[in-house]
Amino acid sequence: MHRSKASLLTLAVASVVVVAAACGDLFSVQSPGRIADQNLDNEGAIPGIVVGMSNRIANIMGSSGDNMVIFSSLVDGEMYHGGSYAWAQVPDGLVEPEDMGANWGGAQVARWTAEAGIQRMRDSILSDADFHDNPYVARAFMYASLANRILGENMCTAVFDGGSAEPAAAYFTRGIDEADSAIAIGGSSGATEAVQAAYGARASMEAWMGDWTQAMADAQNVPDDFVFSAALQLPSPDNDFQYETYSRYEYTVYGTFMSDSGRAAVEDMDGPAWSAAHDSDPRAPWTILTNPDGSVTRGANGQTPMYQQDKYQAADSDIPLVKGTEMLLLRAEGQLRVNSDIGAAYALMNQARDVYGMSHLTAPSDMATAWKDLHYERAATVWLEARHLWDVTRWYNETGPMHSEAIADRDQCLPPSKSELDSNSDLSGYSVSHPLTRQQ
Repeated sequence: MHRSKASLLTLAVASVVVVAAACGDLFSVQSPGRIADQNLDNEGAIPGIVVGMSNRIANIMGSSGDNMVIFSSLVDGEMYHGGSYAWAQVPDGLVEPEDMGANWGGAQVARWTAEAGIQRMRDSILSDADFHDNPYVARAFMYASLANRILGENMCTAVFDGGSAEPAAAYFTRGIDEADSAIAIGGSSGATEAVQAAYGARASMEAWMGDWTQAMADAQNVPDDFVFSAALQLPSPDNDFQYETYSRYEYTVYGTFMSDSGRAAVEDMDGPAWSAAHDSDPRAPWTILTNPDGSVTRGANGQTPMYQQDKYQAADSDIPLVKGTEMLLLRAEGQLRVNSDIGAAYALMNQARDVYGMSHLTAPSDMATAWKDLHYERAATVWLEARHLWDVTRWYNETGPMHSEAIADRDQCLPPSKSELDSNSDLSGYSVSHPLTRQQ
């Protein structure tokens, strides 16, 4: 992904306008046009630069075109395409580089914007002492860490700024280092929210790298009711997923593991978790839409039953990036993996259910049932947050599949875009064969 200094300048100008509107006389901006690059090299520009990082994260998660939630949910089976868009084979779980322009580019822009902004603050704006004691710097490192986590959980291959192909885990290694900085700088500067979000990001990436013991320890630093989200706003970046499921009926819960029809099509899920789930699950709410005559409403294609997601009901509904309940589920999974402790795992799962006011699960005596319940509990907790593609494929490969029939012949990750392959000589010869798996 090739980016220029002018790209950061453009994003920062837009961010300065947003911050100026919110903060009165903090900036004297007469118009949202370009400003000289060197004029950004002052401490007053830092809030706007960091708002730009937040904006890029929000765009890749929620905006039209490069919406990671829509794209990954179609590939991983969280949603079904019941609409009129020409999605090629993406709803069947087969993704080509030609499908990836907006998603690959948007995710790389989010990472680049955060990392380039950090470099600017370090090299051109702040002294070393001030850099390591600034809450905005802590927040910037947190955004960079989250951007790398998004890439690592969804992409097959790591590519940094036009370089060669690397194992996908390189995103996690980079993100963990950035979370380290966010935690250290945020601790000294009092940036509590950034620290807690960074602990959550680091915990998940440590787990994905196999360090479950450290991941469990980090996860304990995130409060149970903590939620840090990609902040969406009107007019942009708005929550395009909400529009596509409330105005156009393009995507439906019908035929997925969250619906009745999905249950019949997938691996047996008759454990305790399922009986407390269905459409009444507050973590994954959905509604069967009906017409005045009582018939089920059809999607935009005129055929597919419209089961509407109710998680995002407004155009400015934020999309969670780190949650305390997810951290409880991560710790529960760690108890099964590291300690084979079913009782401890269920105590943590029930602690997470308490946050949503849900009844408790009864711990089984066998590990197979425990894994089934853990799979469902995490799937419901991070439903439609662009996290499930990573989960369902790693479970398929490691601990026993969740809805295995649905994932067996589907891609397990997303390839580089065609524009990246065409413009990056280091990727010449990169081949795509299905089902796609992450480069190790």
